[in-house]
Amino acid sequence: MSRGKATTSGRARLFAVGAIFVLGTALAACSDGHVVASDSQQLYLKVPNNWKVFDQRALQKDGAFGSLFTSTPIFAAIASADPRARPGDAFTPSRYPWALVVVRPLNGTERSQMSLNGLRDVLFNVDTLQTEGANVQSLTTPALMVKGALHGTLVAYEVQGAQSGAALAYEQETWVNSATNKVWVLMSGCAPSCFQAQQPVINRVMQSFLVLDRGNS
Repeated sequence: MSRGKATTSGRARLFAVGAIFVLGTALAACSDGHVVASDSQQLYLKVPNNWKVFDQRALQKDGAFGSLFTSTPIFAAIASADPRARPGDAFTPSRYPWALVVVRPLNGTERSQMSLNGLRDVLFNVDTLQTEGANVQSLTTPALMVKGALHGTLVAYEVQGAQSGAALAYEQETWVNSATNKVWVLMSGCAPSCFQAQQPVINRVMQSFLVLDRGNS
């Protein structure tokens, strides 16, 4: 399982040499994977070639996706290894791994309550799930990360809902800027058996995630 990163110099050099950024969003295929990138949000991600990628326009057509957020994402994309992939694969205990990358603003309430521990809850509120009776198990020791003015966390959980027998395992990397008004999030997961079997693939996806924003604004 991937661990916290204090710096990203090696991956940043690779990113600069690749020169894949274009205005808006880049969804491009290269020899060893699909690249998901945004120059305006200063992020980069690579997923395997056999994963299908859905950009934000495709996600906006999926009503269930929009209901997951308290504020509209600035950037969002989903990738899935399911041969019949659909935007709704994210957040599900699928037999195939998926990844969700999101950049979104924090509202006033979130900003006033935000802490490094709170970064784990920007997509799934773990504490609320536990209060509602879900069985939540941490799969690794949470890691705290610092990169310039950005602060981040890396966590992994297995969650089994109180009303459902299906369990979900996922890893999540989250960064927040110094103004505490924007977060960058990558989550990758699937059913627990899939998560264990596909750990090398999920690790590569997580380790490809770059946030190059300086975090000062």
